[in-house]
Amino acid sequence: MLINQEILDTYAATSKRFEQRQNQAKAAPKNVESEKLIKPSQVLKQIDYKAINLDSFISDFDTRERVINENDLLPINYFAKGLLSAKAVGRVTIISISGAEVGYGTGFLIGNNLLMTNNHVLETKETAQNSIVEFDYEIDANNTAKTPFSFRLEPTKFFYTSQELDFTIVFVADNSITGAQKIGDYGTIPMIEKVGKVGINSSVSIIQHPKGMRKSISLRNNTITDILDNYLHYKTDTEPGSSGSPVLNDDWELVALHHSGVPKRNEQGQILTKSGAVATVGDDENDIDWTANEGVRVSKILAHLRANVTNTQKLFLREILRFDEGNTPNNTPVVNSLDTLYYDAKSDKKLSKEYYRGIDLSSSTLFETLSELLGQTHKKHLEYKPSKYLYPDIDKHQNGKLMSVYSGKIFTTEELIRADEQVDAERKSRFLELSKNENLIRLDEYQHALEALEASLPYNCEHVVPQSWFLKSDPMKGDLHHLFACESGCNSFRGNMPYFDFDDFEPQSSAEEVVRDSCGKREAKKFEPQFNQGAVARATLYFLLRYPNNVSNNYDQNRLKTLLKWHAVNPVSEYEKRRNMKISLMQGNRNPLIDFPEINSKVAFSKGL
Repeated sequence: MLINQEILDTYAATSKRFEQRQNQAKAAPKNVESEKLIKPSQVLKQIDYKAINLDSFISDFDTRERVINENDLLPINYFAKGLLSAKAVGRVTIISISGAEVGYGTGFLIGNNLLMTNNHVLETKETAQNSIVEFDYEIDANNTAKTPFSFRLEPTKFFYTSQELDFTIVFVADNSITGAQKIGDYGTIPMIEKVGKVGINSSVSIIQHPKGMRKSISLRNNTITDILDNYLHYKTDTEPGSSGSPVLNDDWELVALHHSGVPKRNEQGQILTKSGAVATVGDDENDIDWTANEGVRVSKILAHLRANVTNTQKLFLREILRFDEGNTPNNTPVVNSLDTLYYDAKSDKKLSKEYYRGIDLSSSTLFETLSELLGQTHKKHLEYKPSKYLYPDIDKHQNGKLMSVYSGKIFTTEELIRADEQVDAERKSRFLELSKNENLIRLDEYQHALEALEASLPYNCEHVVPQSWFLKSDPMKGDLHHLFACESGCNSFRGNMPYFDFDDFEPQSSAEEVVRDSCGKREAKKFEPQFNQGAVARATLYFLLRYPNNVSNNYDQNRLKTLLKWHAVNPVSEYEKRRNMKISLMQGNRNPLIDFPEINSKVAFSKGL
């Protein structure tokens, strides 16, 4: 963590305040004993964070400790998953026609015998024809050099390069030169086109062969500093030879293809050296004043391929780009670029049949049966990160865009991701000010202030069952079945009011507050959305099944009747069916009200109140 003057000032002020309160406690212990003091050491931890998330704000009244949002704890399988990604990375040795080794780069397998590296590593078919890629050129856990295996490149089978985006994809032979290894033994690093895999200040790791040496990794202590149209900028350590390395997020998802450093420039755009002089052709690159490193965004590479490859090349890329036979890249309507179809009803039917195998939908204990099924199959409990899990794919409509669940307003995926990043930045700024407030020394006061801050800066995402109803607990908070894209204005407009079916949707004369806008109608403790009554009703009914007895103070029999009415009069849409399928593949469970709308009269939902 960088310690700047602002942090030091905050630390000093808190230290002084802490010492004063400790002295007061010694002088009058009965008056101060019950207060929970903020330790100065905690301030430094609190400042080094990305956004406030009250799920991670852990208050312990015995130990008097706090953890605010993103800490450095990672699941232990982080290393195992990283090793799988590392296996697919190899050293590219550039060999001249005469057989001499003239340079090195890094490359990685993306599938179907295909290796990706930079254009400036393998510029032409002729260069690739003479070159090789070596895997296992590394040190093992016993500090012993492993035996590397070399594979020939076969550009006559497939070769595609782009100087503009600085990438090359080339075919790799099935067997190593010695015949001892198969290329399929090294796995792949999949190319995922969704955006939102990283944001500003996200950590990334780069697996590389610096200067052609044995495989190394620059791990996590590298942060995204800028997200441009085609590139990511990040602070990290790389060397010549690292060109063509995969840039990976904390889930080991490919986010960019590393290709160069970013030099400091003067107002005329001229590259500067560390001494401040204008660089010349003869200058050593180690003398250049590098400000960051740069990688080509994976989404841009895939979009470029889809728009430019020939039909013959398309055959080799079919598993990566999922082209339909007979469709050309230019006439294929792309909604979710990873899917051939917006919604594959045939595949979903198979998934649904397997999911409900052995379930008697006519059972008198159907509520209990389904509730148990939803809990047992909810295998992956996701954290609340709509920019990562909801916006990129789950909540997309057939036009490829996101739609606010209440107002129907249309957004692109990147619009909402960027908007939420701004929320994170503003929360951080406001938090720094909050940390300096000496009047908020009590833990309960501090937590109340944090809750108010979060409420004033909501994400563009709606929990149809408000977070306050379940105390913002997991796994409810990150459960995708009741999360929908929703601009922050409508999110705040609804607040935590229960749904209500107004007889007349027009404002009525009343002493109570009555408001209507593009989001819907709000009156006292009642809210009716402008759109998607059926979808939000089914999501709420799912919640009653999955988490029974969590909304008893907010829903009663009359409000339950409203949900069932909205479900009955608003048929399940293709958008909901696709959401349900995608969510089941991501977190494991499904929404039975979407799969079997007719069971609404057979399930005793009142047991969930």
